[in-house]
Amino acid sequence: MPRPRLIVVTVAAAAVVAALAVAAARRLTRFEIAERSMAPTYHPGDYVVAARVHPDRIRRWDVVIFAHPRRPGLDLVKRVVGLADEIVEVRDGAVLVGGVRRDHPAATGPTLPDGVHLPGRGEVFVLGDLRPASSADGRELGPIPAHAVAWRVVGRYWPLRRFSRRRGAEARP
Repeated sequence: MPRPRLIVVTVAAAAVVAALAVAAARRLTRFEIAERSMAPTYHPGDYVVAARVHPDRIRRWDVVIFAHPRRPGLDLVKRVVGLADEIVEVRDGAVLVGGVRRDHPAATGPTLPDGVHLPGRGEVFVLGDLRPASSADGRELGPIPAHAVAWRVVGRYWPLRRFSRRRGAEARP
């Protein structure tokens, strides 16, 4: 016959585990990559884990997930290239931030069309890594409100052969 103290400890431990699981569920979620705009970093069919991100914690080169501003129910996955109050210029296939060429090593192909983008206070500028195939990024949508960015990708868990965990020094050039 189980001892009453052991039962109480077991129930308390189960309650703590359940509370932690609920808290984690609010802070972590998973997404399936549906388009190729983030190749070679992520490919269609990849599954990623994302963590809630506060607008003040968004950094350049973060891969973020946000709702398409004009198509409800469609989430987009893009890389943050420009931050608030920066001048982001696309010129001759290159990305310049504040007049300095700034492109993530994973970015492939020329960035077109030419243009100047000015994310204001509380906004970010995002691009897909596969520039020729990336639609619905900052070139089309313009800067997006940082509060619209709900998630930051923290790793890929499927397929297992491409399992990866995003680490600061490796994720930022």
